[in-house]
Amino acid sequence: MPKQKKLTIYQENNPPITLIDDDESSLEEYSQSLSNFMSLNNISILQTSNSSIVTHPSRICSILVNDIDSTEPTKPEEKKPKIKIPGRKSTIKKKKEQVDIITDAD
Repeated sequence: MPKQKKLTIYQENNPPITLIDDDESSLEEYSQSLSNFMSLNNISILQTSNSSIVTHPSRICSILVNDIDSTEPTKPEEKKPKIKIPGRKSTIKKKKEQVDIITDAD
């Protein structure tokens, strides 16, 4: 049964990036090669069997590596619920009322 690696890359102030790689090496060997990649100082290309990412390894906080069976469909990332930001305009219509004009008093 063919194996794949699922990489989840966590970077500073960015949502996680998920990549899939067809690789038969052990999880330990694969993680070691990623460790070597993380030690680089310049902008680098992390290439998997079906995709590539151009990144600055020093900006990567961590990489989660999982073995998955290639026969199993990969689950799409769950969407996070939208958070209502305070101070945004409400979509509720408010009743308009006429206000008396106030003038300066002596």
